[in-house]
Amino acid sequence: MKKFSVVIIVVAFLVCCKGGLGGLFIPNVSNQWVSDRNTTFNFSPAKTGVNESTFIGFENTDLESSNLNGQFNNYDLSFKFTSGPETDIVYTGNFVKGSNPLKIKVTGSNGKRIEITQRL
Repeated sequence: MKKFSVVIIVVAFLVCCKGGLGGLFIPNVSNQWVSDRNTTFNFSPAKTGVNESTFIGFENTDLESSNLNGQFNNYDLSFKFTSGPETDIVYTGNFVKGSNPLKIKVTGSNGKRIEITQRL
């Protein structure tokens, strides 16, 4: 009877918690992304298949490439440009829940907003 009770509790917990265990969100940031400012982003996370990691990456325009580094934790994400015209600008925001393809909305310390969509 105890095993049955434990199974019921676990199933109820999983049903009640949108996003699985404790609401963890495990994004796949490794693909190429396109932004609403006609650029492409590439991210290389230190760890894959996890809900929290650091990453390095770059943004490409027709004329140049700007390096960046950042981190994500569940739906929260931030990155800082380390080269290019926005050097030292920090962007913070979130993955958009339920978006398909996955989207990111961030705002920079310079007040600029970017929407970035995963290219599948």
